[in-house]
Amino acid sequence: MPMQSEQPAPIITDDAYLVALYTGLAHREYRVGSQGVTIGRDGHICTIVVVDKTVSRCHARIVSDGTDRYRLFDLDSTNGVFVNGDKLAGSRILKDGDLIGFGSPAVSHLRFQRHSSREPRLFTLPMQTKWSIGRSRDCDLSLPFEPAVSSRHAELVNHNGVLHLTDNRSLNGTWVNGKPIEHCILTGTETVIIGATRFQLKLTINGSLQVHQRDYGQAVHLEAVCLSRSIQLAGVQRTLLDSITLSIAPGEFVGILGPSGAGKTTLLTTLAGAVRPDQGQVLIDETPLDATGAMFRNTIGYVPQDDILHPELTVETSFNYIARLRLSPDLTASRRADIVDSTIETLGLSQIRQTPIHRLSGGQRKRVSIGAELLVRPSLLFLDEPTSGLDPSTEERLMQYFRAITHNGTTVIITTHVLYNLRLLDKVAFLSQGKLVFFGTPAEALIFFGTERQPLRQPTRIFDLLTGEDHLPDTTEVLHHGDQEHIALYYANRYTTSALSQEHIGQHLSSAARKIYTALAEPARPPSKDRRPGQLLHTVARSLSKQIKWISLVESCRSWHVLSRRHLHIRSHSMRRLLLFLLVPVVLALATLSQPFKGVASDETVHTRRTTLQESVSRGGPPVEIVLKQLLSPSGTHDPRSAAELLYSLRYEGVANLPVPMSTLLMMVMTAVFSGTLLSCLEISTEQSIYRRERLSFLRIVPYLSAKLPFCMLMTGLQCLVYVSLCWLQPALPLAALPLVLGVMIATAWCSVSIGLVLSAVDSSGGRFSIMLAVAVVLPQLLLSGGLGPDYYGQMSSSHQWIADLLPARWGLEMMCTALFGAFQGEGVDWIPPFVREVIGFDFGVAVYYSGAVRLLVLSVLWLFLCAGFLHFRDYHSC
Repeated sequence: MPMQSEQPAPIITDDAYLVALYTGLAHREYRVGSQGVTIGRDGHICTIVVVDKTVSRCHARIVSDGTDRYRLFDLDSTNGVFVNGDKLAGSRILKDGDLIGFGSPAVSHLRFQRHSSREPRLFTLPMQTKWSIGRSRDCDLSLPFEPAVSSRHAELVNHNGVLHLTDNRSLNGTWVNGKPIEHCILTGTETVIIGATRFQLKLTINGSLQVHQRDYGQAVHLEAVCLSRSIQLAGVQRTLLDSITLSIAPGEFVGILGPSGAGKTTLLTTLAGAVRPDQGQVLIDETPLDATGAMFRNTIGYVPQDDILHPELTVETSFNYIARLRLSPDLTASRRADIVDSTIETLGLSQIRQTPIHRLSGGQRKRVSIGAELLVRPSLLFLDEPTSGLDPSTEERLMQYFRAITHNGTTVIITTHVLYNLRLLDKVAFLSQGKLVFFGTPAEALIFFGTERQPLRQPTRIFDLLTGEDHLPDTTEVLHHGDQEHIALYYANRYTTSALSQEHIGQHLSSAARKIYTALAEPARPPSKDRRPGQLLHTVARSLSKQIKWISLVESCRSWHVLSRRHLHIRSHSMRRLLLFLLVPVVLALATLSQPFKGVASDETVHTRRTTLQESVSRGGPPVEIVLKQLLSPSGTHDPRSAAELLYSLRYEGVANLPVPMSTLLMMVMTAVFSGTLLSCLEISTEQSIYRRERLSFLRIVPYLSAKLPFCMLMTGLQCLVYVSLCWLQPALPLAALPLVLGVMIATAWCSVSIGLVLSAVDSSGGRFSIMLAVAVVLPQLLLSGGLGPDYYGQMSSSHQWIADLLPARWGLEMMCTALFGAFQGEGVDWIPPFVREVIGFDFGVAVYYSGAVRLLVLSVLWLFLCAGFLHFRDYHSC
């Protein structure tokens, strides 16, 4: 990498920092305090966890010698400690800029600095035609820690004195002034954001590159400006958030508290970007979150109350899949494994890494959910009731862990109803009836809700005051007869006019936040969100078009591959579930075999029957011939067929004389419809919390939906094979029809899978109604298939036919008639093709396979498109 000339030099302070140069570390920067830090592989005893095969359990220690100097000790490690490539003998004083490696001189894990890397740096790169930005150490602008940054993330080119910036198809994109770019020209005034680092890049007259770089790391400023949100409940408008403004500094541990229904979860999800406010803005480092959410996809970690991991997977396997989805795809398998191992060790999960998540305790599951978010090293960690349902000891340890990770810059914001750990929080925000009634330190809250001379002794009394169960003497007249709404309004107004509001919020708002606040502080106006169907469809279509514009086909295929492997892994986990899936076609096949099969009469038998009838009619002469035709044919004597042929048709042809009962064909088709619909109807509804969380990480709907198909298609194909194999134990079924019938069933089942996915997307109850919806869709197809007499498909009304054409059973049955009846040979079945065409109303012949397959394919695509559209609609509606 070219030599960098820096100016000005960073200001050296009394503090010391260790900057991560290795993706396996849990934080971008560690502050070295007076207590010192211990470095090693064991998360239980080390302050900084470095998971590498060359690192010992307790490898090294850095301590202050009390004279503004820091000394590095080798703790008898197996492979030694290296400083600037030289092996350490015992200990040495560290200097600013020293590179420290553990176990190998070729790898530097940490850089010792007397200044924070978050301080801006101004330096110049020598003249050349091209500069690279990325995670690789040989890049001109190297960001070695960032696991979400690609190895060769972007490229700068000097083209005739003009600076061009090009994104190298990175996973998380290159952003210029808050917008994703593929290519643009830089003039020097733009802000370029890659990962957590911001650049201002300017080409000088002599061709060198002037760089203004600032690594925000895990320290970001979060602001909420006039957040408002309301919903309609039983025709009544209910306010969830009422113009809430907050300013949360980097590295703060903030709790959101309040009585039930106060709006805690709504505020948390709005701050995290999971819910869009009706009015107001959430800003991250002065950048609006709603307009640039993709840029912050790895800045925000969000852990809802529900479990957000697949319970069938082990801890390590679950982390591996999340790392594959959310980290840069060019990370090597070993580096990705280091990140996973580091997270597991840091959270103390090493003893349960191979344990399925459903076997873990509540506290362990919560730590695993947190670990899933820490894989991408978020700057903001939002947790909704993280200690709910945990015993006091586990809760204390979890809160202490949250307190610890804030020391390295990560901001932690939680909702909680437990108040005895209030001392661990830097700030608390109390809500009531959607209003912010207090924001400040826990000690100040006790004074605010009490008095300066007599602050509250117990934080639980705050809840009593807000719910009206208790009141202070000086507020008796104001609040004695007031409901919770009046109480909330009283305290909200009191806080807004207090010095605390200015101290903790007003003085810390950025210039961007102040502009938004000024604009929104005007008289109230109706919510900006328009839920009308036309406007909603327009917004969804516009959002989809933006996604399509920036979606890489290669990245979508990669996501599909990871998601498909994960889904196959999950579904193949339970042998009992697989056996149950295979038991369904077995039962249906036995029911099918219980029906009577007539089979096909031989040509000799047919000839004998015709001869016998002809002889019987001929004995009566022409008068009998005329009478019989008048009685048996609607056309009377004009019917070209003889009386004997009419008698044969009535006696040996028609639905009752089919070689295979029509009910058997219906059973085959409905088995395919039932199998496909039932198998897929629980795919989405049972993992809604997981889906919503992964969508926040910009999981794309198309890869997500298509990842469900491999397992569903394989399993339904296997179910159809089991069913057909058992049915063909019946000797009356022609062997030649077996592959055709199997193909028709599989095609019908696959189309039904897409319908089942739609039903699963529709069910918002977590899967409780999915089976009922599936039954409600499958049973009508028995009638709409067109296979029930006497009014078959040909006699159905046009509206019923139109509905039937949208469902797979109708096309499956049409193909099934040709597949099964077309395999029979002889004079005894010559009447079937015209019977199918004229009586049932289906086409018959080889062309049916092509037309039916095309129609089922088109229907499958349409149903999947409907499913994707509905998921996108719900994503927007939930926001």
